[in-house]
Amino acid sequence: MKIAFFGTSDVAARFFAHLMSSSDVNVAVVVTVPDRPAGRGMKMSPPAVKEAAAAAGGIKIFQPESASSAELAAGLRGISPDLGVVVSYGKLIPREVIDIPRLGCVNVHFSLLPRYRGAAPIQWALINGDTETGASVFMLEEKLDTGPIVSQRKTPISVDDDFFTLRDKLITDGKAALGEAIRFLASGAASTRPQTGEPSLAPALKKEAARIKWSASAASLGNLIRGTLQWPVARCLLPDGRTLKILKAQTVETCDGSGGKCPVRVSPGMVTGLAGGEGFIVACGGSFLKILEVRPENSRSMSAWDFTLGRGVRQGDILG
Repeated sequence: MKIAFFGTSDVAARFFAHLMSSSDVNVAVVVTVPDRPAGRGMKMSPPAVKEAAAAAGGIKIFQPESASSAELAAGLRGISPDLGVVVSYGKLIPREVIDIPRLGCVNVHFSLLPRYRGAAPIQWALINGDTETGASVFMLEEKLDTGPIVSQRKTPISVDDDFFTLRDKLITDGKAALGEAIRFLASGAASTRPQTGEPSLAPALKKEAARIKWSASAASLGNLIRGTLQWPVARCLLPDGRTLKILKAQTVETCDGSGGKCPVRVSPGMVTGLAGGEGFIVACGGSFLKILEVRPENSRSMSAWDFTLGRGVRQGDILG
């Protein structure tokens, strides 16, 4: 089967590599975004998928500013792909392009659609404290994430999962779902089904969404920390006004983490105890959060205990 692959990010590059390793498909063309300036020197940098396709060799690469480009449509018609595969492309694809492949286009999305339609399904599943999500492969339509399902895999979410570990699980399940969808479509036996259930949206996160409000429960703040770990990263203010990013934490039942009595009068945001060798304890809305890993302003990531040893926080400090 001749594939037109639409993708941009590192995640998309992993799916591209997976397809390249398959004997059942031939990735004939890649569509990705233009090179962009990146890094401190703002040098032009190619998207991950372009780098992967160039390394593979022999693959036509298109980088239009818009997927509505007449040049792109003409180029795809000349290649006559059987199927378009879309993974983390980042641009809307018009009906004219969707209809060029003989079997249409499928999209891989990291949720059990119709839940979490949009740009940040992994983040919102974690922030909302879900215990299950999944990967959906659906027929692409012009509307956002609305097409009929071809294949779907469920993915459990553990209490230890953060953005990166859950993303890796979903990539594995997404590859399996994509392989199943391609086999179904190639055989002519594909039986799609409409999305059913109450739709929900997963819009891209904004920086302010990561601001910690200590009056919330420890469980909800732990979920926020897990869900925003890639970006924008959960954060609070130290007593001196500097920003402290929280990278890892866990809920605890007591104010000092060991079952002792609190030596201070507790209020949300107060550092109520130090957990030797681990980090520090912060009071939340009726519960406590043990902070395990942090990134101080203009500094590297470090264990919360090392931060404490450097006098980053003391018992009784109030975090904003």
